[in-house]
Amino acid sequence: MKFFPLFVLLIMFSVVHGQMNLHFIEQNSVEIGIDSTFGKLQSLECIIDSIKVDYDAENNNINLSNLKPSTVFTLCATFEKNGLIEIFEKTIITKSSSSGDIKVYFNNPIDTSFRKSDYKPHGTQFGELQIVLREVIRNAKTTIDFAAYNTNELFVVNELIDAHNRGVRVRVITDDETSNTGWNSGVPFPIVRGTLGSGLMHNKFLIIDKDSELNSLVITGSMNFTSNQMRSDPNHLIFIQDKSLAIGYTIEFDEMWGSNTILPNLGNARFGANKIQNTPVNYMIGSVPVELYFSPSDKTTSKIIDQLKKTKENILLGLMIFTNWELRDQVVKSLQSNVPVRWIVDDDSNSAGVMQAVTLNKGEVKVHSHPDLFHHKYAILDDSGSNPVLITGSHNWTFSAETINDENTLVFYDQRMTNIFRQEFEARWKELNLTSQDEIRTGKNMLIYPNPSEGMLYVDRSIVKIEIFNLLGQKLKEINNPVSQIFFELANGIYIFILHTENGTFLNKVMKL
Repeated sequence: MKFFPLFVLLIMFSVVHGQMNLHFIEQNSVEIGIDSTFGKLQSLECIIDSIKVDYDAENNNINLSNLKPSTVFTLCATFEKNGLIEIFEKTIITKSSSSGDIKVYFNNPIDTSFRKSDYKPHGTQFGELQIVLREVIRNAKTTIDFAAYNTNELFVVNELIDAHNRGVRVRVITDDETSNTGWNSGVPFPIVRGTLGSGLMHNKFLIIDKDSELNSLVITGSMNFTSNQMRSDPNHLIFIQDKSLAIGYTIEFDEMWGSNTILPNLGNARFGANKIQNTPVNYMIGSVPVELYFSPSDKTTSKIIDQLKKTKENILLGLMIFTNWELRDQVVKSLQSNVPVRWIVDDDSNSAGVMQAVTLNKGEVKVHSHPDLFHHKYAILDDSGSNPVLITGSHNWTFSAETINDENTLVFYDQRMTNIFRQEFEARWKELNLTSQDEIRTGKNMLIYPNPSEGMLYVDRSIVKIEIFNLLGQKLKEINNPVSQIFFELANGIYIFILHTENGTFLNKVMKL
């Protein structure tokens, strides 16, 4: 087989980008499958010369060998079809020689009656979580990278300061519009306050000792590092001892930091829609296949949809908010294919349209009406079947999370993980009353309703100002101190309502009139 330099191929032909399917990842070898419809293989290239690359034409597989654990490389395969060159690029990391230990912590009790085998979380209360966080930060030897939307829990801040004082390199990225009072008194290490655009730096993760096989650790989940989020708001953190995953998260952190050194380079820093897809997706953590996606560069919503399409038995959703219409439509298709769906939601006001679609198609929804905030973002798919999947992370099922926010999402193909989260889901489900379609239609417990409306809207008394925009962003109307019942003389269509509340917060809401 003759291999041509890639730059020559780019000059000779048009280019179409595609994907490759990873069959398996080991410490010393990787196998990738190629769709046979892509044409004739012209070249294979890797950025690491020592890697041995073979093409199995009969099975249309690419086999890579002579690798080492936790090695990142990019494979480029070019195919010719009808005079066009298709280029397939995939960033890959080999399996680590770490323990692959995965520990789950919740801050609320679970329902152990749903436990299978010996599957259980390592903690179900704040005290247990506090102890382990202190321990892992104190055990850090070389580096701690901390990316968190909001931090005010001083025990976390003080542990990071102590780590810095004993010689650990500490770097922090946080959001630029959130209070983050934990950093107000000044700290001895650098902090980048992203983002550079209109989105949120909404990640919640720590990377500890990324270069250590035995001590590297990734901590991530739904939890912000604030007092309420850690103590009462239903949340979770996952602790994963795996060098390869730590390297993947570090690539993302460095992209936002703008460098891989102690000091940030804001001129090179990328946030939100400015980021590129440059991190490995596939990992083998112990015996568990895991996928990692960062938003918005990795098209996370499409990856969640792909998982929903494969689901055959059940879908359990623990989502604080759900407004993304693409995901809504796929959940509805699943319901119409007789896949049962149950969903716990907190923000029923902004999620009302999706709630209506789910309940109209015989899905079950419960609103978390307790004073604390149900802050989880997870989906449990086919937990008792042959293809159990857990999807979780910082990514809310919203348009902003998909397009402008910095987020991270993990997909676990593992029955242990799905069962542990099932125990959490069932405990929260039992605490709540089922939301009826009538409650969704009438807008009970919502700030403005009904939605859709024929022009007559009821407004909660906590709303002090309403601004109405069309989908082009043009402001059409402003109402100060609205009365409880308002008639809007607007043409039929979809509008953006910004609702300002008496405590100074505001909500964006899509309304159909």
